[in-house]
Amino acid sequence: MSKPVISVRAEDHPSWAEVVRHIERGESVSVIAQGDHVADVVPSGELERLRETIDVLSDADLVHDLREGLADVLSGRVFSAGDITADLDARRAASEMTTDQRGTRKTVPASELNGQPPPLQHQR
Repeated sequence: MSKPVISVRAEDHPSWAEVVRHIERGESVSVIAQGDHVADVVPSGELERLRETIDVLSDADLVHDLREGLADVLSGRVFSAGDITADLDARRAASEMTTDQRGTRKTVPASELNGQPPPLQHQR
């Protein structure tokens, strides 16, 4: 979060228009009442980012997955966009349209029919 650009003292009755002008420029404003820092007014986008960060950090499974993903990246266990596109294309090509017992058309992976597309290989 950005540091407050200005501080306003509640006792001075600052104009909300002045506070809003700072917020519109993406600046945070500290509110001081009777010498105590009682609040920060932040742009709504900043507040949404803070809420999302809290949500992510509150989810132990997600934090574990993020750490695992970062370890994969740092060790070079990654796929290029081209590798992913090729894998998706192979999976699509290996699927066939079939009709189930109720007459509904659906895509069935080739692995359920005859073959299976080749798995992605880690890029080094």
